[in-house]
Amino acid sequence: MVVGHTWSASPSIVNEVRFQYAYAAYLLGPSGQPVWTDIGNYSSQRLAQLQTGLSFPSFSYGFSYGADGIEKRYEVKDDITILKGRHAFKMGFDVSRVPFADDSVVNYLGTFTFATDQVLDPKDPATFAKLTGATNFTATTPPLYTKVPTTDVSFYVQDEWRVRQDLTLTLGLRYDREFGAFDEDLNPSLFPKTIPFMGDPGKRGDKNNFGPRFGLAWNVRGTGKDVLRLGYGIYYNNIQTLQNFPEVRNLQQCAVQISRPSYPDPYGGQSPLAFCSTAPQTVTVLAGDYANPYSQQFTGGYSREIVKDFSIHVDGVFTHTLRDFRTFDLNYPNAAGARPIAGWARILYRAPVSQYKYKGLYVRAEKRFAKRYQFLVSYTLASNRDDAPQGQVTNPANYQQDWGPASIDRRHTLVASGSVLLPGRVTFGAIWQARTSIPFSPLSNTLDGDGVRQYVPGTSRNQGNRDLDLSLVNAYRATLNLAPFTASQIDSSRFDSFDIKVSRPFFVRGERSIEGIAQVFNLFGTTNLAASSGQVSSGGNTTNATSANFGKILGALNLQQAELAVRIRF
Repeated sequence: MVVGHTWSASPSIVNEVRFQYAYAAYLLGPSGQPVWTDIGNYSSQRLAQLQTGLSFPSFSYGFSYGADGIEKRYEVKDDITILKGRHAFKMGFDVSRVPFADDSVVNYLGTFTFATDQVLDPKDPATFAKLTGATNFTATTPPLYTKVPTTDVSFYVQDEWRVRQDLTLTLGLRYDREFGAFDEDLNPSLFPKTIPFMGDPGKRGDKNNFGPRFGLAWNVRGTGKDVLRLGYGIYYNNIQTLQNFPEVRNLQQCAVQISRPSYPDPYGGQSPLAFCSTAPQTVTVLAGDYANPYSQQFTGGYSREIVKDFSIHVDGVFTHTLRDFRTFDLNYPNAAGARPIAGWARILYRAPVSQYKYKGLYVRAEKRFAKRYQFLVSYTLASNRDDAPQGQVTNPANYQQDWGPASIDRRHTLVASGSVLLPGRVTFGAIWQARTSIPFSPLSNTLDGDGVRQYVPGTSRNQGNRDLDLSLVNAYRATLNLAPFTASQIDSSRFDSFDIKVSRPFFVRGERSIEGIAQVFNLFGTTNLAASSGQVSSGGNTTNATSANFGKILGALNLQQAELAVRIRF
């Protein structure tokens, strides 16, 4: 619900105020089971919906996740614009109260990880009983309902200055402050025992989030046919929902991790709660300097009108994002497997040290609709590199192994689209999209002391489909007496699709119309491989180098799809 009021105090002063109330919820659970809406109720009926997870090198089975969350938002926003000579001054504020709550049943029955692929038939219980070689078991118990309300406050001032008829500058400054997201109201004395490295949460908070903004638009020759654009800004993100929940749940919820567990009973005859009461606990701690991530963004562009309805555009973007978090284990086991701080398992420390760099060049040619047709052709050359933000460090002894191509990195993207108005009021349109592959990580079968799978020796993150030296993978496989791979066995996650659409209105009376539509997606039936289940990257490649399916993508998008529709407007 949004309620607003716009007030023109004078011909040169306008004030806009808005109030918003929003409600959003996620209700997640196993496929084919009733949606659970009684939040905070952990009845046997609800828990019986879940399954024990089984993770193999090439596939996984079992749904062990369920979560309900409710987010309400109350927002007040006010903006005032004042026109004075060549200046358009604008200032305002934005305040949001978000009383978010989460009901988490995450990995309640646990997940086993196995070193090798094995036969598993969901309809044959005997195949479950025959599984061997479990290398790791994780679980989270008991389910827990948690509230962490936050408040976001922002203020800004801006001046749009028309320096000359053909030159406009925009100068601005924004301030952002977030309350509640740093667990600063947490009282450590309420925990049953002192948690190492927690410090004083009351001293947390990010108070210096000033973001300057600059923009320039220049009509180079004053004819409107050449336009130069430049921009710079610092933009702060909020602490994302659920990032701070693990610290609040310390010692209320047990994060189980067992290396080389017995299968199918990893607890050795104990109940999960009895096991947790005697086993060292894993806890999460936010760093004292935990902060809002921010991005420095530089943009530049040039547009040129070639003829009246045809123009070309060239734009460049560089974004450097800092202070997202990575997780370090401050109680990482030594070479003998012993943890330095006795009585504790992992002490997961979330520190604002992550980085992300994006560089992009975007070129497009655009023909506006005239003479019954239009088209647009665009090409993007991009580089995305990061160090796996928000994840646990893969190798504590070598942090740089995590720096590499981002999991969404696609170097080249080409999009061409157009439409033409044919005789008989028929519109024919087409779009062609082509994107190169995204990378994946070559992972060994080795789990470190925290159960984190390591990279193949000599490799680093997301070298697959980039600069992976396959001989390193084969050298590792040779130590396990496994057959070598060839480059032809590595699948590409590139995407190529040509879609068409035909439409025709059959009835038009003022604002009322009836339109028939026919469209075909992936007209030529190109096979586009994509992620399915199992230990895969976001692109779909199997990452476990011990699997016979290493580098393979075991799923695909629709080969072809057609659609008939009627659109009614009234």
